[in-house]
Amino acid sequence: MTVWLALGSNLDNPEQQLSKTINYIKEKCYITVMNRSRVVITKPEEYTGQPDFANQILEIETTLSPQELLAFCKATEIALGRQPSVPKGPRLIDIDIMFYNNDVIESETLTIPHPAIVKRFYLLELLNEMIPDYVHPNLGKTVHELYFDFINKGGL
Repeated sequence: MTVWLALGSNLDNPEQQLSKTINYIKEKCYITVMNRSRVVITKPEEYTGQPDFANQILEIETTLSPQELLAFCKATEIALGRQPSVPKGPRLIDIDIMFYNNDVIESETLTIPHPAIVKRFYLLELLNEMIPDYVHPNLGKTVHELYFDFINKGGL
């Protein structure tokens, strides 16, 4: 399955944390990193009293199910040193599943496509650079259309 993950960090040299995370993921036989976006730096949006974030999108191929991939992402965060903190607060690494193939999943523990995609410009910007023609399975619009919808609605 083709999956797009969002990585974010704002502690202890954030760009280095992204690289460290990618290298950790590459070591797993059930995940192949196919592509990665550039890194963008963003201001925190909800809990503003913290450092800026370094963000990046990964395109991976995996044999893991969505729930297995979620468990892998959470275990990876812990293995790389993420500590519990305030919600939306500072973090060494955060890994979120943006899209999982063309699947739509809504459960107590997992929502795919990730709801933040249409709320955060940097996610749309990076996804637009990587997969502009990908159709959002819930909204029926391409990433490119969603990106320009965000701009045209004054989201910047």
